[in-house]
Amino acid sequence: MVAIKFDTQMQSDVVADVFVSRVQGKASQKESVSPRVWVGLLSNGVPGGVLRHVVQHIPKDVVTRTIGTDNTNLAKFYRRQRLTGKVTEELNDLTKLWAELREFFGWDEELLKEWIEQKLPVLDGATPSELMSSSAGRVIIRQQLDAMRYGDFA
Repeated sequence: MVAIKFDTQMQSDVVADVFVSRVQGKASQKESVSPRVWVGLLSNGVPGGVLRHVVQHIPKDVVTRTIGTDNTNLAKFYRRQRLTGKVTEELNDLTKLWAELREFFGWDEELLKEWIEQKLPVLDGATPSELMSSSAGRVIIRQQLDAMRYGDFA
């Protein structure tokens, strides 16, 4: 078996393309590399410029809370050559959830954005957008999505 080595820029581009596809495309983009390689790519970070594409679709306040900053510092993140592995992993999970939500809502981004701003009794009166910025919150939202998919509201 021949191992293919990617240069650092190519690695960043692969991850950035997946993130952008998840928030923009009509179909879910799958990682086209092995799980081990994907984890390695994430740990190397993604270019900060990818955030510009992400905030065009995912509400800016959700993205800023996810990456641990605020609106006034977001431009500094845009200019970074590479985000940290931790920030990249958070963006990976956030964009993956966004793709799941887009698919669930039939790629109707307006309906999706309306839903994430609704106070939901099942979330103890919180909105999904309040929970999306933490990994634990994203797990809860995925559980809620499964309940809505399968009608399991027990």
